[in-house]
Amino acid sequence: MQETAGMLSAPANPERVAHKSVVNLGVDVPDLPEDPEVVKQIAASFKGKLLAWDPVQQQAVWTQDYRTIYNGGTLSTAGNLVFQGTADGRVTAYAADSGKLLWSSPANTGVMAGPVTYEVDGEQYVTFMAGWGGIFPLILGPLSREARVQPEARVLTYKLGGKVVLPPPAQLPQAVPQPPAVTASAEDLAAGRTLYNGFCGGCHGLNAISGGVLPDLRYLDARKHAQFKDIVLMGARAAKGMPPFAGTVSEADAERIHQYLIKRAHDLRQEAASARP
Repeated sequence: MQETAGMLSAPANPERVAHKSVVNLGVDVPDLPEDPEVVKQIAASFKGKLLAWDPVQQQAVWTQDYRTIYNGGTLSTAGNLVFQGTADGRVTAYAADSGKLLWSSPANTGVMAGPVTYEVDGEQYVTFMAGWGGIFPLILGPLSREARVQPEARVLTYKLGGKVVLPPPAQLPQAVPQPPAVTASAEDLAAGRTLYNGFCGGCHGLNAISGGVLPDLRYLDARKHAQFKDIVLMGARAAKGMPPFAGTVSEADAERIHQYLIKRAHDLRQEAASARP
């Protein structure tokens, strides 16, 4: 079960972008605030939970609250167990009748798929396909960061008496490379924000905050800044999945997007500096 805020509106005449890498949903791009404190408040309104429902009595029997949405599917067994993976990077087992947490183990990443169970030579196994992705950590990167996980896709299999230990989880980048100076006007930065959220935010996260699935563009280094137009317009990284936007995005608009990303990198450095004791 998940509760989320509805942040989309349908304009009378939605703009259509004729480019194979732009999703045309017929709705306005959410105008998510950039203030980190406001983003935290919005993220806190996204609530996930596991709910056990009695179909005969038509009422809830028990619930388990989670840090955020996008938790995995469930598996119930004849042994009174319910297994589930969570968005915040755990695999869990509950008592089906009471909801009591019986077991939990780190997964090092969000777990979205439902687990399976099987038997080999009389021994039971439970397998989770662990991985973090989908629309939530892509376009809603600023909100999905509440899950505090990175995408480390792997298959995790458990049995009674298993002794294998996961490697340490991947770490977020600790330092933002020194970005170039912002040279755009306030008007061009505002235009760059709109262009970025429309063309780039669906993959790299609204307001240039990635949910971790694809690179966070606030962390571009000097070489990537120098290559920015070649990457965005000419397909310099097409082999790695970044499509070219030449013919759809002009050079002037690509520069507006670039300047907005530079500003957001400076914003992040200031946030990090103010957070230090």
